Amino acid sequence: MIESHNGHLSIIPAFVYICVFKIFGYDHYEVFRSLVLIVHLAISFLVADLVRRRHGWVIAAAVGMAVALMGGGSANFLWGFQLGFLSGLLFFLIALHCLQRANNSIGLLWPILTCLSVGLSVASAGTGLGSLAVILILTLCGVNRRRLWWVGVMPTIIYLVWYSQYGGTGAATYALSTIPGSVARYGAATMSGFFVVDQRWGWPMLGIVVVLMLKSLWSHKFDVSSLRFLIFVLVFWLGVSYTRGGFGGYGASRYVYVGAICAILIISDSINTSWLKHSRRTFFVKGCVILSAVLAIWGSNSTMQWRANFERKTSEHILGMLSVVEAHRASVPDETILITLLGPLLSAGDYFEAIDDVDSSPVDGLKDLSNASARIRYSADETMFSFKIASISRSTILPSDCLGVVLDNQPLLVSPGSQLEIHVNRTTGVTMARFSNLNSSRPVATQILQPGSYLISLAADDLGGSLQTKFDDPTAVKTCN
Repeated sequence: MIESHNGHLSIIPAFVYICVFKIFGYDHYEVFRSLVLIVHLAISFLVADLVRRRHGWVIAAAVGMAVALMGGGSANFLWGFQLGFLSGLLFFLIALHCLQRANNSIGLLWPILTCLSVGLSVASAGTGLGSLAVILILTLCGVNRRRLWWVGVMPTIIYLVWYSQYGGTGAATYALSTIPGSVARYGAATMSGFFVVDQRWGWPMLGIVVVLMLKSLWSHKFDVSSLRFLIFVLVFWLGVSYTRGGFGGYGASRYVYVGAICAILIISDSINTSWLKHSRRTFFVKGCVILSAVLAIWGSNSTMQWRANFERKTSEHILGMLSVVEAHRASVPDETILITLLGPLLSAGDYFEAIDDVDSSPVDGLKDLSNASARIRYSADETMFSFKIASISRSTILPSDCLGVVLDNQPLLVSPGSQLEIHVNRTTGVTMARFSNLNSSRPVATQILQPGSYLISLAADDLGGSLQTKFDDPTAVKTCN
């Protein structure tokens, strides 16, 4: 678990996943999906609480709802894999709360909790690196530095030791000269991504945030704590710029999420609304905040719907594939790559080892694929034909042994574990399907058969249904003994 995962220290999500799958198994995927949603809602609550302390419940509620329903960042809470990515941000916000309590108390409880929260943040994913920088600066430059200096130093040392042994992204990095431009583009994409508008509108919005922050710093006595969210997001953007450099788009949903939350909190720290109390202007300001939140939610709703549909389609495609792979485990080599994501991601051998380890499978409820959704059935057919579990191949049978003509509009059926020999008198096309629609405009398996003898076969399994075969010219085909 302590080895680098795509450049990240990911002890926390790995440990959580192991525990969840050991307890619930792979057939209760809703537990896995709910974890990231819980973390996302916790982040939304903590963001709203930070805003509430400065601006009251009305503004906090509007901001909290906008964060909770942030379609521009929905990949982070609709994709269960993002648990580590979000946990880095969650534990950072918790660490800030604990540090505030530590500064107002004299015991060791809150300093220890702060130190642990930073450690958990860093051990979740690369998003937690910003928490190291922030807590280190706040403790070494704060009024209680003699008492709290170790709170940020200890996790930093531990991380550096880990990095010296296991660190490195294992991928190409980008030239340092490109980083400032990438950071600026990530910033603009964050602002436009929150409202899901063209990135050109992100630049003026980013400029407004910068002006508000500079104005706040200029008009008040300098306090390093006012830079906490700026430091965090800059470390995040610097890391992403160095290792990704815009790969996948500057407006990638997972990056917009972190940047938008930090931008909201920077604005919150830069604006003072205390003078609005008992003023007519308070209704105007609150109304503007509520309107902005509504626009953000409404504008990004289509993006969230698209992401939800994408995750659903991907899940169904993988379920269809895995159901066939498991049913024909002996026919699938361990080195076969089942899933790729910018490279090999899951091999058949690793998958079989994982389901054997917990004695559970994500496809336990899909024994009869004939009743599954259309997308699952289509994926199952694709997998079945790609692994030659169902096939049509040349045969040496003599035409004299063949009996009759295939009946028009009635497909040939081959049950699991059986085969059927045919003879083709003249060139014709053939369409095959087992679970998917044989008459679909996008058939899974088609082939042109030249004159000769062929063998249609389907390996034995308990997935239900029979192999259906339809010929463009049924009169050109005869079935054989």
